Amino acid sequence: MAFWMVLVLCLLNQSFRLGESVNDEGKILLEFLHNLELDPFEALSEWSDWIGCDGKEMTKDPCNWFGVECSYGHVVSLTLEDLYLKGTLTPELGKLVYLRELKLRNNSFYGTIPEELGQLQQLNILDVSDNNLSGTIPSGLGNLELLVLDNNNFDNKSPGLHVFSMYSEVLIYNDLSTEPANALSVRSDLRFILKGRRLLQDPKKEAPLSPKKSLLPPREAPRVPSLKCSELEAACEDFSNVIGQLPDCMVYKGTLSSGVEIAVTSTLVTSSKDWSKNCEAQFRKKIETLSKVNHKNFVNLLGFCEENEPFTRMMVFEYAPCGTLFEHLHIREAEQLDWATRLRIAMGIAYCLEHMHQLDPPFIFRTLRSNTIHLTDDYAAKISDLCFNNDTNSTDSPPLLSGPLVSTPRDTKSNVYMFGMILLEMIFGTGTIF
Repeated sequence: MAFWMVLVLCLLNQSFRLGESVNDEGKILLEFLHNLELDPFEALSEWSDWIGCDGKEMTKDPCNWFGVECSYGHVVSLTLEDLYLKGTLTPELGKLVYLRELKLRNNSFYGTIPEELGQLQQLNILDVSDNNLSGTIPSGLGNLELLVLDNNNFDNKSPGLHVFSMYSEVLIYNDLSTEPANALSVRSDLRFILKGRRLLQDPKKEAPLSPKKSLLPPREAPRVPSLKCSELEAACEDFSNVIGQLPDCMVYKGTLSSGVEIAVTSTLVTSSKDWSKNCEAQFRKKIETLSKVNHKNFVNLLGFCEENEPFTRMMVFEYAPCGTLFEHLHIREAEQLDWATRLRIAMGIAYCLEHMHQLDPPFIFRTLRSNTIHLTDDYAAKISDLCFNNDTNSTDSPPLLSGPLVSTPRDTKSNVYMFGMILLEMIFGTGTIF
């Protein structure tokens, strides 16, 4: 009898604290947590870490919870990316009236996007890419600054698709489950990057790019947009924000007007006289190849720039803000990685390699080391391929096939070997030997 009395008192104490100590926004987040079926990394364990019979401290303020960002005591951002969470999205999220950003990329959420999210007046950014969401897209999401929907199963007849009208700067990736209807023509790999204030329309009706002088004959249009040097110059603060230098290019950090951060690589060649037809062919081949790749654990290509006056060849990539795996393993000043984080990084690398090798033809990384593994702000791994030509010293590849991504089946095992060496480096802390 004494045991049950203690248990009842503990439950009453827990319920009392749950009802009295958590504010309304915290209760909404707990409702979101209640809808989760799986949290494999226990990332949200602190959300419900109440004081019980074991004396655990209770985390009262949701502003201190993992993934939650507040301003003046109100939740303005919820970022839960790459956590492989499974569940449905509660309509209660529509009561977070101060919410500006909701980022749920790379999880296993299913069901529909609640209509209530479209009623949030402050919401600017919604990223639910790489989930299993379906149904229609709420029409109220038509005025967001950034909406990312790729790798889901949305209905192409969603009213939301036809009201996406005026944007300041929007990146939209649509992966729709049914054949296109009406005037909107879409494909599973369709990507839009809309700038200025243009109406979303059939991509076949988009105005063609202005013709440019080229070193080679016209080729099939890439799946990523051609950007102006002036746009990238403004984003990268007159190319003063240098974050690295590779053997054949400089790397700059930039920020678009929407707040999206980018990494820009620019060739060290400054004159068309020093840029051969072979170099141009390699550049175009790389753009064509990388534009077909879209994976959560890869630093994906977002665009490119090619101008001859002044001579410019650039590639625009996603930006991973937390440096490289090498830095966290070997540089004392960098934040050290616990074992759970290392395991998550290793899983991300494995997922990317599996995806690349299963493509037809398979994509092979010529260079795979800890310094080519970049980390996001929540320490998810992203394999990078930033160089214009990573294989300049190779003697066993013809020039056009040089670079880290080459379709040669004999090299798939070499990637597995490189991955194994990275695992040893993560376990023992020693540098790579290949």
